Amino acid sequence: CSQQVEWQQQGFHILPVSVNLSRASLYYSDIVERYENILKEYRLEAKYIQIEVTESAMEGKADILKVLGQFRHMGVHILMDDFGTGYSSLAILSMRCFDTLKLDKSLIDQIGEENGETLLYHVISMGQQLGLHITAEGVENTMQLKYLQKLNCDDIQGFLFARPMPASDYENLMCSFVSNLT
Repeated sequence: CSQQVEWQQQGFHILPVSVNLSRASLYYSDIVERYENILKEYRLEAKYIQIEVTESAMEGKADILKVLGQFRHMGVHILMDDFGTGYSSLAILSMRCFDTLKLDKSLIDQIGEENGETLLYHVISMGQQLGLHITAEGVENTMQLKYLQKLNCDDIQGFLFARPMPASDYENLMCSFVSNLT
């Protein structure tokens, strides 16, 4: 939040930052209040923070659905991370507790295989029909990128674009990107 506010004060157009929450964290009685206080402390709008929850954290759904609902009420977007790993439950998608479905790299790695591409096509189509924003994780080559673009995937992320980097490197990257646009 501190970094987001600093960039905002410098006049940068800031993008939301995702925070992964573990299943254990979701059971802290004051987890929503903690995040709300952090946002207030830094005077940062909730739209600049996103909460990522793995599909496996949804076991014992009732309590977690309530917490996710409280985050959403604050204006924080909720992302289902690593969708397609383990035992995916399509019923979770209909619960309307997520804004974004992040497709696991294991699904993206199947691009080039007929069955994998069929599955990916239907998952993206179904997610979008349910009103979910779709993000493909782990894109590493142009073949994957082009296929996902063909499927109108909303967001594409991965090493093809950049590896994780320190904030200073990200800032330099954004500055060079903006200067290339003008």
